[in-house]
Order: sequence, then C-alpha cells, then structure tokens
Amino acid sequence: MKLIIFIIMFNILFANENIHLTIESETHNNAIRSILLDKNKDLITISEDKTIKVWDSKNNKLKSTIYGQIDIGYVGRLNHAAYNEKINNLAVSGDFAQNQENYEMYKIRIYDMNSNKIYKTIENKNGIVSNLEFSSDGKFLVTGFTSPIYHFSIYETSSYKIVDDIKIVERYLPKRYHHFKLKIIQKKDDYLIITVSELGDIDIYSKKQKKFIQSLNIKQNITALYVDDDFIYVGFDGGINKYDVNLNLLKSSYLNLKNINIISKINEEKLLICSVKNCYTFNKETFNLMNELFKSNNSILSILQYDDNTMVSSLGQNDEISFIDSQSGKIKKKIINNSFKLYSLGLNEKLLGFSNNFDVEKFDTYIDLDNIKINKFNASEKLNFDTELPKNSHEILIKEVEEDQIQNRPTKLKVINKKDDSSYEISKTPGDGYMHAVYGLNDNFIISGSAYGMLNLYNSYTGNKIGNLIGHNDFISGIVKNDKFIFTSSYDGVINAWDLQKLKQLEEKKVINEWKAKAVAEKFGTTKEEIKKYSMQLYLNYGIDIYSIDIRNIFPTFSIYIINENEFVIWTEEGYFTVSSEKALKYITWHMNQGFDKEAIRYDIGKFYDVFFRPDLVKLKLKGDDISKYTDGLTVKDALRNPPPNVNITNIDDKNVETNDVTLNTDKDIVKVRFNVSDFGGGVGNIRVYQEGKLIKRIGNSEINKVIANVDTKKEEKEKEQKLKEYQYLALSKAIKGKELKINEQIMNSFDRDLNINNSGDYEIMVPLKKGLNQISVEAFNNTNTITSFRSTVNINANIPEKKAKLYAIVAGVNNFESSYGNELENLRYSVNDANQISQIISETKGKIFEDIEIIKLTDNHVTKDNLNKAFYDINQKASLEDTILFYISTHGKSVNGKFYLFPSNNLESDNLIEFNEIFTESSKLKSLNQVFIIDACQSGSANDIASSVYDSRASVLARSSGIHLLSASTSGTKAFENDKYKHSNFTYEIISALKNKEVDINKDNFISIIELSNTLKRQNTVEKQFPVIQNIGNDININEINSN
Repeated sequence: MKLIIFIIMFNILFANENIHLTIESETHNNAIRSILLDKNKDLITISEDKTIKVWDSKNNKLKSTIYGQIDIGYVGRLNHAAYNEKINNLAVSGDFAQNQENYEMYKIRIYDMNSNKIYKTIENKNGIVSNLEFSSDGKFLVTGFTSPIYHFSIYETSSYKIVDDIKIVERYLPKRYHHFKLKIIQKKDDYLIITVSELGDIDIYSKKQKKFIQSLNIKQNITALYVDDDFIYVGFDGGINKYDVNLNLLKSSYLNLKNINIISKINEEKLLICSVKNCYTFNKETFNLMNELFKSNNSILSILQYDDNTMVSSLGQNDEISFIDSQSGKIKKKIINNSFKLYSLGLNEKLLGFSNNFDVEKFDTYIDLDNIKINKFNASEKLNFDTELPKNSHEILIKEVEEDQIQNRPTKLKVINKKDDSSYEISKTPGDGYMHAVYGLNDNFIISGSAYGMLNLYNSYTGNKIGNLIGHNDFISGIVKNDKFIFTSSYDGVINAWDLQKLKQLEEKKVINEWKAKAVAEKFGTTKEEIKKYSMQLYLNYGIDIYSIDIRNIFPTFSIYIINENEFVIWTEEGYFTVSSEKALKYITWHMNQGFDKEAIRYDIGKFYDVFFRPDLVKLKLKGDDISKYTDGLTVKDALRNPPPNVNITNIDDKNVETNDVTLNTDKDIVKVRFNVSDFGGGVGNIRVYQEGKLIKRIGNSEINKVIANVDTKKEEKEKEQKLKEYQYLALSKAIKGKELKINEQIMNSFDRDLNINNSGDYEIMVPLKKGLNQISVEAFNNTNTITSFRSTVNINANIPEKKAKLYAIVAGVNNFESSYGNELENLRYSVNDANQISQIISETKGKIFEDIEIIKLTDNHVTKDNLNKAFYDINQKASLEDTILFYISTHGKSVNGKFYLFPSNNLESDNLIEFNEIFTESSKLKSLNQVFIIDACQSGSANDIASSVYDSRASVLARSSGIHLLSASTSGTKAFENDKYKHSNFTYEIISALKNKEVDINKDNFISIIELSNTLKRQNTVEKQFPVIQNIGNDININEINSN
C-alpha cells in the first residue's frame, strides 16, 4: 500500500511540474534574515535563499539543511523566525504562493527541531506576517501582521489554535504596508504584548484582560524595540528612550545616529545599538554611546548574543556568518559563502565572458561554448564583448523614467512606438523584482531582469507581460544574445540560455483567470464552473472581466553554474549534464515540492549520473541541436517517477562503516562486505558491486534500460557507415552477402528476461583483495533499471603479499560453420590463421611482461558456447586480482534487436549462438582487474554498447588500478573484411602489424600498451574502408615488448 500511495503522489507532482533543479551549498547563498540559538547552543539561520540551516556549536560546521516548498522568484522565501527552547519549536514565516493579493500565501510553519520536520502549518488569511515571538515559557506564539490591516494574533502552542486576534483599524490606512515590531513578556499570571510602529505608537496589550492597558505616541518614527525585565527600550531616528511597563519615560538619549534598527543586550551594563551598517556599545546606566564596536559593508539584518564574549551576525554580503568579540568588536572567525557571484556577462561569438566584479570593460575569464571549457584570457588578447541588448530598433525605442528609480535603476520604462508615436509604461513592483536592473529589446519582445531572479518578457507593442523566464533565484546581472540564444546571468552564479526562436513565438492571448473566476463565483453565490461558462456574457452585459493575459513559464534550454573560475556544471532542460570534475557534482540537486506543509524531497544529481551524465548530449544542446532522437524522449522528471534506492556499505568484516569513502586496514586477502539497500518508492532493480572500477558482482539479471550509446561515437559510426556505402567496396567479406540474414525469430526473444526486482534490506558478499588499496563500490537501480543510486564506496588497504601478474587468454577462430542458412552465410578462410597468429604473439610475452602465460586456444568445431563457458570457468579457478585476461575471437557477428551475437561453429540452432552480453557477464566473475576484449566480427561495434551499459561515463575517472578495454573490428551497422593478400582479416592484420611497429610505442618504453595500440587503430581506416570501434576504460596494460634494436 505504501508503494502505491508514493507513486500516486509523484504523478501528481509531475502533473504540476513541481520540481526544481537547485544549487546546493554548505553556506547560504543569499541574505540571512534571522539568526537564532537553540537549546543545544547550535545556530539556526534563516535565509532568503529559501533554506534553514543548523550549525554545530562545537565546530560551527553545518549539521543539517531544512528545505520546504519553493517556486519561482520570491515564492518560498523565508522572512521571519522565532524559536523557543522549552518546546524546541521553530516558527518561520515566508512568501509561499504566487498571488500576493491572496494572503493565504503568508502561512506560518512550525518545526519540531528534534526531528527538523514541519510539525504544524498555521493557515493565514489576515495579511503579511511581520513579526513572530514566543513567550519565554513556550506556551504562546504571537504573530504580527501588516497590510491590509495591522493586527496581531496569539496562538496556544499546545495545539497552535488561535486564542486571541487583536485588530487596530482606526490609526492606520488600509492597503498600506506599515512597519511594526512586537515583544511578549510574562508578568505574574498575565502576558503582555508590547507593540511599536513607525507612526510613533507604543501599545501594551494584556492577554488576561483582553484589552490594551497602555498606549502612547512619542511622535517619532520608531524603528527598534527591546524589552529587558521590566523595561522597554525603543529606538527612533536620532535617539533611544527607556520606559517602564506603565509607559513612564525613565531615560532618553538623543544620538547622532540615523535609522536605528537593532537594540540588544551585550551584558548587564551594556546594550548594543545598530544603525543600518554600524553597531555601537551603549551604557545602560549613563544612557550614552560608548564607542563604535564594528561596522558592515551591507545592512545588518540580524545579530545575536552567542555567549558572554561573542556575538553572531550576518556581515559582508549578508550571506556570511561572523563571530564577533563583544569587547573589541573584532571578528574572531567567519562562515564564508565561497560561491561565485556573477556580476557581469559578455558575449563574443562562441565565447561567454563573465566576472565577479562590475567592470564590463574587460573579462578575464570566459567559457568556450564549442569545447565546454573555462579559460583565462592571455594578456595580449583583446576581444570586444557585447554586454547588453539594444534598446532601440527601427520601430521601438525604450527610455528610462528618471524620476522613478531605486538604486539608480528604473522602476518604470517608457516604450515608444515610432510608427504611430504611441507609448506606454512598463512598471516593476515589489512582486516582480522592484526595478528594471537589466533590460533590452529583441524584435517583438522586451526582456527585463530584476531582483529575486525575476526575468520577464513583455510584448514590445502593448507592454503586456507574456512570459516568466524561470531559472534564476537572485539579482539578474546581465543579458546578451547571439543568433540562437539569449544568455542571462545572476548573482546566483548561473548563466541560463533561452531558445530565441521559442521566445519569438510567444503570442499575447487572454485566458480565464482561475482566481478571478473563484472570487466572482463567491460574490454571486454560485460555482466557478458556472462563472467560466458564462464569462463572455458577464463581460459584455456587466463589464465583469475574469480574463487575464496568459503568462507562459519558460525554462532554460541549458544552464551553466559557475562554481569558481575553474569549476562548472552544465545541465540541459531534459536533465542531462556534464561537470568540470566529479567534485562539482555536490553542488546540484533536484528539489521536489511536497506541499506547503511538508519538507521537500531532495535528490543529489549524482544519483542520476549513470544515465544523465552525458557530455556528448550537452555539447549538442549548446549548438542548438534537438537531442530527443538520442534519448527516446527520456527526461530526469520522467525518471523521478520511479526514484532510485539508497545504498550504504554498512560494515567490512563486521567493522561498522560510518561514512562514505572511508579507508580501513586489514591483513586479510578476502573480506566480507555488507551493504544495505533502501527503497525510496521506485523499487530495487539490478545491484552492482565494483572493485577498483571493475564490475565484480551483479545481483539481478535485467538489462539496464538506458540510452547507452555515446552520441559522439554514434555520429562518427554513421559517418563511417555512409563512407562505406559511397565506396561500394566489393571484396571477400565475413558478412553475409546479398539479402539480410534470415535468422529464426526466436533469436530475438529467446534471451529476453523478465523485469528484475530485488528487495530492500541487507546484502553480504565476499570480496578478494590485492596488496595495497582496494576501492569497493556498490550501486542499485530502481526497478525499471533507468536510474541508479549514488555509489557507496569504501577503501580497504590490504597489508598482504604481492602476487606476480599472469596472463590468461582465450583465443578463438572459426572458418567453417555448421549451417549456411540457405547459402546466406559463407565460411571464412582466415579466422583460424588469425587466432593462431594472435596466440603466437601472446606466448612470446612470457617472462617479459607476465611471469607466466596460459592460453586456451579454440578453433573451428571447438568454438562452441559450451567450450567458451568451460574456458571461463577454468580460468576463474586460477586467476587472481593482479592477473590480466585477454579474450580474442574471429568469426561472424550479427546485431539483432539490440543484442549482439557471435557465431560458433555449431550455429544451426539459435540456442547455440553466443550472446556477447553473456561473455561480458562471465568475464565480470573473474577476479582479474585488467581485461582486454578483441572482437573481429561484423557489426562488433554493438559490443561497445554492452560495455557502456556497465561502465558508464564516469568509469575512466573511477577506475584506478583496473583496466577494461574493448577493441571491435567494425561499427554496429557495418561489415568486417578478410584480405587474400595478407591471409588475415583486415582488423587482425592491423593489430599484428601495430604490435611489431616501433612507431606505435609513443612513450618509447620499448613496450606496446593496449592504449597505444588502440590509438593506432582509431587513426587507421583500413584499405578496405573498415572502421573499428575502440573503448578504453581505466588502467593501461602492456601487451607486447618491442626490440630496442
């Protein structure tokens, strides 16, 4: 039942597209609004980056991050917070919906900090939350509201039900945002709520008497409030007053300070008083300023007395946490946000210049969109960059309205239509980012970026908003374009690329506004459906308009996150990605909203690595190509319908493993590895165990359901296949001539297996070790085998004797076949000769490269599936981790229905055909970490795809002392040829020649390695226009010695 419910929930989420790819950071990447201290003396920070973070008091390291509902722009932003240690509850308010006219967006979440889970959500239909305060005993929560009517509410924390709601309507103008502050104090059997306002009002409300018992107006703009025991301190522009609870003025001091916004306690003798950017000590007895304690580059939003000697505040860019000495004002230490902020952006053809300073005259760093690299400019390079969009065309002119500006940026743009001399204004409000920070014109639309990552499209002829470009969460800093994309940058460190053609195709049209329809229905006492049914009549007869401009949400074609001047992550709109290095993975997560009253589910991008790490697809996307034909339309959102399980290696030889990637020591040559697999709702499919990057154990037999081909390789194959057709080469061939081979249809289905489903729980396997470091990794797929878990890894350092390396080889060649399939399959002439010559070369390496060599040679009628299986079995009884395995076969090959078959001599029955996947599976059972496969057969490039399904795009990075190498004679769609002149197949002849050629020894160590051989074969298109496919993963292997003479 749990599984069914979970899947339904995910389907609903995807119907609403309630999934966001977000930047992960150990620190906050936007302004910190509140800093609190919990009962364990751990710091709690609440930020505009829409997260709550808890910091360990012992080392100030991040303990946990709490994620909630988020959406575009300000939606999900957290504004105010309060904490009470008696009940260990955290109250947080924020902006939780798009429609600012609907005050239900301003909900209040209550967190149980024992579990960091949302315990309760307080619904709100009363206004914008401006204050949150717990009573000291934790029995009550007071919330202050502003706009449309100032009031505050009192909630009993046992149930969080409202017990009192107090409105003040006569003093304040409705629909205006007034600034209020409040505190709650306990006096005997009563609770007093003290409120102050920007209009100079001080009010004291008695909960017990349910009325205001004291009121006073000091005719000053009150900006700060602090309550200490029986005294009330209020700060205003230029001074501070002290009152008792009867509002008797006890002391007053006029200070040469503007905009006092914080009053707090340092100790019994001193207060801390802060203006916007400066903080001072204040003597409570003399009621005078003592000295300036410290100052900040930006507004000081929150400050907390951490202990007797230390204060904590957000300084710098407001996203840093500073620990400040209470006596000297010096900063003891900082928790610094090291994220790269993009302050400027430029474009020069295929080069995207960027900078973390505001100087757009020169860019020191750029991204080359062709080779996907970050580069530094040489001092001699002088390139001109476009840094903005035009603001003038032959039809449209954009002007700034100078009298309406914030921070020297316009809040209004005047747009003039030159054809008819008409004009209109485009205004920015707090709801869509305050100002036009960067903007420009492109034919039929105007694009404007502002605060909160708000990026909007407007019809250039009407001024109506027609699109929201969703992809940033901080201040938009740059907009540039080329002929395919508009590029935008933001302080969030992201560069987004938007498909220019899609933007041009947006049209202005009206649709029924659901919120308006609901409001009209409530007014007339009917249903929303009835109102929608008669919408046109309502408009024509009564002037009631329930229509609004259809504002489309547009997502980036691809995004680039700049981590620093060397590191980046690039992802496409479908979820395929590439990274500058594996460590860059930790910065990106998929955030799945679960509703306003639940924590979000987060998936590290590493969980999608095996399928969605596709540098080849990213490269195509950056060129503007459609990649759906390479992916069968699979997106990461599709995959998340069946999320992957979680895997953890739990112990080694009964020693607990506490963290991932830990190193353990042992004196044993074999250890017991235990790991746990937990279902996250998508089931458990194949489980795979790797040693030093080589697959050593597979639990479950289902095929991995992924797009396994590398697009770069596939495109190269197609080009080669096209060349082959053009040459129209007629020669002796291993492939079947004429018609397609008519193999019994049972071949296509006889090897298909049912969907594999494993179970959650503990698994245990024995793993042999080699001397030195052994890296063991475990991963598990979901039950559709589309997405794998993040690999759980442990390193085991084995202090055991080193073994001398041996070579075990299986060499096979078939000339004569039992069946010609009605004269459609010809016998071969030189396959046995191929096998004999390869065996001879291998045998000569004994004592030179390998201490010993054992060759199992099979030719003609000895080449059967059973004999090959026996050969693998025999080697498995002897081979150790240090040994090398070589498998060579020369025969016919055929790719059918995604499977690749090798033809044995007894090929009459389809059950006798050798599926390469079975050979690959058998080889994974061998302990040897180094393995070489040489397949000299038609269509043998299909074997490459099978290897790719096991050794993904990470394999070369993860493989350490293992090497898996696959050399195939031809692409998956072409033939392999024999040559009468050499009495060999073309492919094997090239191998034999290269192994004897000194020029192939690139590093001049007198050995030919498998990678040196591979590079030579890759460069050569043989005389007969045959195109090999090569895959090298991990460790290089020497395979022949070259005589230095």
